[in-house]
Amino acid sequence: MKSRSEKILLIATLAVGAIFVGVGFATWLIANSETANAGGNVSAETVTATGEKIEVSADGNISFSAPHSAEKGWLTENGADHIDENLTATFTLKITGAKQIDYAWYVANTADAVTRAEEWINAVRYGFVSNEIKVTLDGPDKDQYTLDEAAGTLTAQETADMDAQYTVTLTVTFSWGTHFGNKNPYTYYNAYEQNDTREGGYLNEEAFTSEPEREVTYGEDAYASLNELGRLLNGLHYIFTFTASNGSN
Repeated sequence: MKSRSEKILLIATLAVGAIFVGVGFATWLIANSETANAGGNVSAETVTATGEKIEVSADGNISFSAPHSAEKGWLTENGADHIDENLTATFTLKITGAKQIDYAWYVANTADAVTRAEEWINAVRYGFVSNEIKVTLDGPDKDQYTLDEAAGTLTAQETADMDAQYTVTLTVTFSWGTHFGNKNPYTYYNAYEQNDTREGGYLNEEAFTSEPEREVTYGEDAYASLNELGRLLNGLHYIFTFTASNGSN
């Protein structure tokens, strides 16, 4: 088994290029290896039923990177290029005449794709990222709508004036996967020594599977996992769709 004792660096740089809003995955670089570039974008699409109107804008850069000042331990970030971890994006909705807003999301290879990216499916399967998001409702008119996170809907209150324009915000939060203990890899890996043995880890030289069973060091697993994470997420787009209706469509 090959041993990797070099210090591992996490470099977070942002790849922005979306026509709507750019949301970047971190670029992960591991010392003495090839650079694994991972850039991503988030797009918001609007579907409006007759007589209802919704305008959507988005803000927030998603970065699967090390947290602020991640400088201690054997797994660190590169201070010169580091962008802090940020797993939240906020969508501002200006709603007129809509009793119900349905929202949905998926991850695709391009901004106009309608199918999920196999790379994202694999990143979820390997436990690198979670396919679940947390959504919260806020904004100046948040009392006019009720959020049903399980159903993915906003429903107007009975007292809402459908002729008025209401502004609400949905904050969407992504999360790390089970392979990292649902924690930032910086936090997860530095809880162990680099040469401690991990069961169920990955080696960079082998094909990835959904059920890793190799006995490797945490350093080896970090090297393999973070490189694969970057390869999988390169160029992916988050697609959010918001549909306004009168509640009976």
